[in-house]
Amino acid sequence: MGVYVIKSWRCGQRPVDDEGHYVHIVGRRSGLLSRWLFRHRLAPTVRLAIGIERLELTQSSMWGQWGMLVPLESIASSHYGHERPWGMVVAIALLFGLVAAPLMVEPSNQLLGVGVALLGLLFAAGYGLMARTLVLGFVTTSGQVCRLRFRKSVVEGAEIDENQARLVCKLVQRVLEARQRRMVTPLPTEARRFA
Repeated sequence: MGVYVIKSWRCGQRPVDDEGHYVHIVGRRSGLLSRWLFRHRLAPTVRLAIGIERLELTQSSMWGQWGMLVPLESIASSHYGHERPWGMVVAIALLFGLVAAPLMVEPSNQLLGVGVALLGLLFAAGYGLMARTLVLGFVTTSGQVCRLRFRKSVVEGAEIDENQARLVCKLVQRVLEARQRRMVTPLPTEARRFA
């Protein structure tokens, strides 16, 4: 799965929608073209919905739709975190360095070359600090990993961090524990005698 921009992120102790989901996250691919396609329901999107019964993961695009339903009891673990694009940071710094190197060879352009190199380093460092990707994932008992990667959108402005991803993981655990408590009910006294 690619990196998605958060379009909607709702989670809470009580259901957050009419379908009884405690977690409902919608994301779309980043970019202006994808934003336009999203408005016309053609953009690649991802939807994660977690209710009392199951986890629903749906991906759709103009090419089709793919979905996965996982019973809540089949979730072995959940994880969250963030990634930084250090490869892109190095690529940006090298690109500016390649532009600055020929300028520094000639004595008359050395100051311009140093300026381009410093600008590249500042831009690369800023990109590395700002372009953080949030990761939220689940592992099923069969070993299948469902991992979603989200990036903050400048247009939508949804400020989502690791604390909210941790809250999603805790909510999944609480819903699962509540469901297990409901399923395990003690037998009446007479039924225990005959069992």
